[in-house]
Amino acid sequence: MNPVINAFPNPFLSCITIEVESDQEQHNILRLFGKNGAFIKILSWRLQKGKNIAVLNNLEQIDTGTYTIDIVDQSATVLHQTNLEKK
Repeated sequence: MNPVINAFPNPFLSCITIEVESDQEQHNILRLFGKNGAFIKILSWRLQKGKNIAVLNNLEQIDTGTYTIDIVDQSATVLHQTNLEKK
């Protein structure tokens, strides 16, 4: 599976929207973590074939800086990774 992934807005304030276009159904894990590697949010996500949307809310309390979002499959293979900036 090679999903097409879009995460926005960048920079973000209180929420991040993640859109994933998948060519098959698959269980994945969406992770948001900071520079020190600490996990901020983890979301178990069952992708359906086609367009999938998830929103990570309540992020206004985290510090400003650079955060990484990645999506991993059941074997812990990173399918996609991107950095976002928190204002």
